[in-house]
Amino acid sequence: MNPLDIIEKWITEHGSAAILRERVAILKDHVAGLERENSALKDQLAECQARTKELQSQADVLREKIKALTDPRVSPAWGSQPRIGGRMG
Repeated sequence: MNPLDIIEKWITEHGSAAILRERVAILKDHVAGLERENSALKDQLAECQARTKELQSQADVLREKIKALTDPRVSPAWGSQPRIGGRMG
């Protein structure tokens, strides 16, 4: 192996290391961005799950109200009675 080969090998190894270092830095930046995005999406998911639970609770209350209004055994809350024979009077 001649001395120029050793120098060429040294330059190649150090050049490659610099390129790899740049690529690793780019990958680290990309991973950091993905981690921030993941964190934001987890927060958004938690908010959506809380909102879904709230809406399901509201839907349950409304279903109960509808059931109470459509149950023939329950008289209307305002206490009116059906008219017999048309107009009263």
